[in-house]
Amino acid sequence: MRLLRELNERGGQGVFEVMVVIGLIAAMAVATPAYLRLQSQRANGSAKAHLVEAAKAADSYRWTHGSFRGMNNLELVRQSSDAASTSVVWAHRSSYCLAATVRGQTWSLRGPYKSDPTFRSSDDCS
Repeated sequence: MRLLRELNERGGQGVFEVMVVIGLIAAMAVATPAYLRLQSQRANGSAKAHLVEAAKAADSYRWTHGSFRGMNNLELVRQSSDAASTSVVWAHRSSYCLAATVRGQTWSLRGPYKSDPTFRSSDDCS
């Protein structure tokens, strides 16, 4: 009761302030999921870009060594420093699997590299 009397004495300014706060909370409730979705899309794009660079480095490795066999993270980085944020999951004579994780999102790419690669939302190319 005392609170209502105080609000009344202020000429309604308290009610206006409460409405502004509620409006700000509502705006944040709408904006937060959109922001998180945008960050997730950026992380996915970044991981895929890392995989493309690593796939190009893997092709360079094959050109130098004759096959993908023996390719590991260190060898991949020796071919291209842009491949540093990518992991070699497995490498056989004629194919390989690379994985990259950015902000908790993991993507993988099975090679050899093609101009239109197929990315998988896993860490083992399955």
